[in-house]
Amino acid sequence: MEVSNDEYPLKLGKTKEFAFKALTLPIRAELTELQKSNHFHCDDAAEAFEDVLKEGFMVKIHEDGDLEVPYNQYKFVVARREFEDSDAAGKALKAA
Repeated sequence: MEVSNDEYPLKLGKTKEFAFKALTLPIRAELTELQKSNHFHCDDAAEAFEDVLKEGFMVKIHEDGDLEVPYNQYKFVVARREFEDSDAAGKALKAA
């Protein structure tokens, strides 16, 4: 078994509007429902997002204005079973 993991940044471009939309994509349906029921207020959400930007941990603003989510993690696990003679026979039967 092979395991590899690392960290990668997620580049969000230079516009705060795009960054907000990209970061809230997983909860877009819930936000839409809140907006329909008049419980979602864009000004409050924008103010909260500004707080996240000022904090600079979850989303960083670089000197050139690029927005980035810096601490994403990935892990790949590859498991292989040992080759058996029956594997070759099974593939030959399927190909025929």
